[in-house]
Amino acid sequence: MDFCKSDAFGHRGQLFLSQFGTYAPLNTPDPTALNNGFCIKRIDVASGTGEVFLRNREPGPACYHPGSGGLERPVDCKFHPDGRSLYVLDFGVTVVAPTHVVAYARTGVVWRVTRL
Repeated sequence: MDFCKSDAFGHRGQLFLSQFGTYAPLNTPDPTALNNGFCIKRIDVASGTGEVFLRNREPGPACYHPGSGGLERPVDCKFHPDGRSLYVLDFGVTVVAPTHVVAYARTGVVWRVTRL
């Protein structure tokens, strides 16, 4: 997670937090679990409120929606020192089964997010 320290990106003073996502069905039987995580949240620490800043069009990691592209499992985010870009470290593809998790090598990526 990181705080925005620049007006160049917008949201100065707000916290940006990576959310890895659930390991459903391994850790929860809840069928709506894909609606949680797999995103970057923007948190206004002064008011204690937060909202999704960056996520896929469809819930869950991109690999659940072939051909869609996008976030898999964001694990960290940091702003560039000049404040113009947010870099998101994405763990990559992990397949979850009821008894185990398989992480696939060389599927992670670093995303660069800029203001238009």
